[in-house]
Amino acid sequence: MRKVLVFTLSIVALVAVVQYGIAGEKSDSDIKYQTTCPVMGGEINKEIYEDHNRQRVYLCCEGCREKFKDDPEKYIEKLESEGITVAKVEPAQTKCPVTGEPVDKSIFTEYEGKKVYFCCAGCRDEFVKDPEKYM
Repeated sequence: MRKVLVFTLSIVALVAVVQYGIAGEKSDSDIKYQTTCPVMGGEINKEIYEDHNRQRVYLCCEGCREKFKDDPEKYIEKLESEGITVAKVEPAQTKCPVTGEPVDKSIFTEYEGKKVYFCCAGCRDEFVKDPEKYM
């Protein structure tokens, strides 16, 4: 009887891993991206959006911007309740990772697919020698 129980639990665990992945995360094919405006329901315009708490919500028109700003949590919750994955945004880098000084957006390097900005070329060169030290 014990062997049957262990076997059954193993099968259930295997099905869960196959369906949900090892960490329970959604795969790209399971993600439901935003296509409609949470304010008026129109088709989104990717050039019109608002960021709130590192989340980006796309809107259909400029008129929806103010309504969204009045209660962003309401509209984010609406999207999430519909199973939509709200886009995440990284905060803008404003300080040099080497010195902590304000960055000059014309001085940067690519690191792990992202631009890293610096206050001067010297800091960029220092960073390139050992990026892990500064990240």
